[in-house]
Amino acid sequence: MMPHGRFTLLPHGPVQSTDKSREKCNELLIHCGADLNRFHDIQYPRLESFIRYAARFDGLRDPSSPTLVCLTHTCPLHVMIVQARTALSAALPACKNGLWVIYADPEVDSTFERFARKVGVLDAALDNVPVWNGPDGREYLVLTPATSDTEFVKLRAKMLAARGGSPRSRGDMSAVSVRGERPPFSKP
Repeated sequence: MMPHGRFTLLPHGPVQSTDKSREKCNELLIHCGADLNRFHDIQYPRLESFIRYAARFDGLRDPSSPTLVCLTHTCPLHVMIVQARTALSAALPACKNGLWVIYADPEVDSTFERFARKVGVLDAALDNVPVWNGPDGREYLVLTPATSDTEFVKLRAKMLAARGGSPRSRGDMSAVSVRGERPPFSKP
């Protein structure tokens, strides 16, 4: 885990299914570098209200500030994921280059995988820490209640964070390491 961790935002609020799933999400976010002292998961009725709340924090105005954004609502996918990222990135400079995570809980949305594959590219099965290249050309680390390999979560989070939110063309997963391959920054 990073010494100071990442400013952590859950603009949709905490996971809405079970306490177990909520705890699992928080555990996985810690493995992604979340800073529990800067963990903001207050649920507002509108995204704009959350943005006004988050804009009060100086660290989110600095584009180089390490930030993690976890989206916990996935339906409708385009609104809850793509439009949310666009709005947060425009209003909060730290979010533009931050690490973006989707926590896809099938208890809340059983259609996520089907729609994610229809409009973007998932590079692995949902239980295998996939990266989703969405229709916006942006990458999202996808975590679920079934995610169990925390070392792989750390690895994937580190890779995506190193790229700083750079857009990729749809289907361009050339720099994404999958199991069995050594990522470019690891020791031989």
